[in-house]
Amino acid sequence: MKRVFLSYALGDADFARSLSQALSSDVEVASLETGIPGGEKIGEILRSQMATADVMVVLLSQNALGSPWLQFELGAALGLGVRVLPVYVGDPSTFEADKFDYLLPDQNIIGIHGLSPRLAADRLRDLIMR
Repeated sequence: MKRVFLSYALGDADFARSLSQALSSDVEVASLETGIPGGEKIGEILRSQMATADVMVVLLSQNALGSPWLQFELGAALGLGVRVLPVYVGDPSTFEADKFDYLLPDQNIIGIHGLSPRLAADRLRDLIMR
């Protein structure tokens, strides 16, 4: 079973939780929200989850631009050589690709705006399994 680390900004948490649930029948999904036992050090948990992930799905939005944690998680994944699937969940009419270039140069960003978490999971599942 593939292991996915799901990274998202706090403002996208509701969608991320629903997406995680929709994916969980086929892949093992982890995130910092789901994987930190009380009293544990976040950096150690993050390294552990990232090191065992096959893919990182990063939800990009206007919220993501202002999230230092999301940027930290993305940097950790890239540093560990984890494959990253950037997914834009915001309104495409406000999408400013250049604002994400410094985070993900030379990456194709997948758009899922307007899709339910179930349909978004269906779209992402094939990409995750590659």
